[in-house]
Amino acid sequence: MIFNSVDFIKKLSVDERLNYLGNKKKKPSNLKTFRSNMMLNPLKLKHINNIDNLPADMITLNLEDAIAPSRKKEALHNIALFLSNLEFSNSFIIIRTNPLNEGGREE
Repeated sequence: MIFNSVDFIKKLSVDERLNYLGNKKKKPSNLKTFRSNMMLNPLKLKHINNIDNLPADMITLNLEDAIAPSRKKEALHNIALFLSNLEFSNSFIIIRTNPLNEGGREE
């Protein structure tokens, strides 16, 4: 797990989460063949907290149709928080955004 508990994150406002951004840099995946992909909703803190333990070859954090426009900012801040604190994962991580002309440029 990236954090021992996500309870403190749940209590933070969306903007307060940025105060906990880390400076960790995940090493690139060494996989040459990708066989499995797990899609995660970045609003589910329990799920994204386990990115470092998931056996999937690829992990897709879905910002496209899984997130209501009113919660995009929260999802983006969650992704920034967890990925900036991620030290290790064998998975190749993808962030799926909307098409550029439909809000993806901002994402």
